[in-house]
Amino acid sequence: MKLLGFPIARTPFVLGCPESLPITEQELVKVAATARQVLAYLNSRPRARSLKQYLVTLRELMAQLPLVSEGLMTDDPRESQENRDNDTAFGIERHKGDSVALMINATFDAVIQTGELVERNGTSLDHAQWRDMMGAVEVILQTIATPRVMPETSVPFHVPKSKIAADCQDPLRRWARGHLLFMVLCQGISLATHLLIAAARDEDLELACAQANRLIQLMNISRITLEFATDLTPPQYLNQIRPTLMPPVAPPKMSGINWRDHVVMIRLMRQSTPAWNFIEQSHPQLAERMRDVLAKVYTAHRGVCEKFVGEENTSLLAKENATTAAGQVLEGLKSSRLKHFKTQS
Repeated sequence: MKLLGFPIARTPFVLGCPESLPITEQELVKVAATARQVLAYLNSRPRARSLKQYLVTLRELMAQLPLVSEGLMTDDPRESQENRDNDTAFGIERHKGDSVALMINATFDAVIQTGELVERNGTSLDHAQWRDMMGAVEVILQTIATPRVMPETSVPFHVPKSKIAADCQDPLRRWARGHLLFMVLCQGISLATHLLIAAARDEDLELACAQANRLIQLMNISRITLEFATDLTPPQYLNQIRPTLMPPVAPPKMSGINWRDHVVMIRLMRQSTPAWNFIEQSHPQLAERMRDVLAKVYTAHRGVCEKFVGEENTSLLAKENATTAAGQVLEGLKSSRLKHFKTQS
């Protein structure tokens, strides 16, 4: 997946196992100290006003991050064949070590890779969306460093360069690099959901509300990242992307539904219903905001499907005789998952 001079994506892309993420605030204490140090260094630097300056700062910081990998994870019983196939297709390696520390490194890597692509070929995202997506590094670090605080995150860039016609590999770069960032965000959402569930169990309203706000922020960034990754024309998707997701190029069941980080995230979202009920008792607007942002994520995903494959075509995972369109399947998933966030008001 490389083109001489500027690769589709830099691989291997190292991630920890999402099932190993901490489930309580106490388990974050050690790595939280590292995250605070990284944030302090980032805040001590002159505030970047351009993408080029910001990427220089991120590369400097990433070079100073501790080496946290303890080697490649093999024979993990928690990993399905479909999980493994998706990782292989995108050059993802699962490593042993502190899962949160690995997530910090991966966040830097993914944001740098998406930023480099925009620096080269631009983006169709508007200014606000662009700032939110590139702020993912600070959002993830803050989630770890100060789980009880919900500070504003703003990367004050100038308006990004408009998307330009690039070489024939650009659609695949945008698709691959955007999805690498999306996987990191899935882990961030899973971590925040763990903390939310634990806080609600302990009736810790301060931590629960902070993580509810953080989840809304991360969900919104994930929606923007989806837009970035799918900033393609229908012919580009059908001719360059879809064939990489189907046999004989890809194994069967190649779908975002089988992404390991996505699977864990959805599982935790289902388990979080009691936590959202706890929040709704005193902060119903938070639960409603979560429902709103989640609905927007699924609406955006359905829009992508219908843009690329039309309103009648089935998904890649559909059985041979299936008749339900991919967009309708996503609408059903949206209704099902929103039930887990239903407020009592």
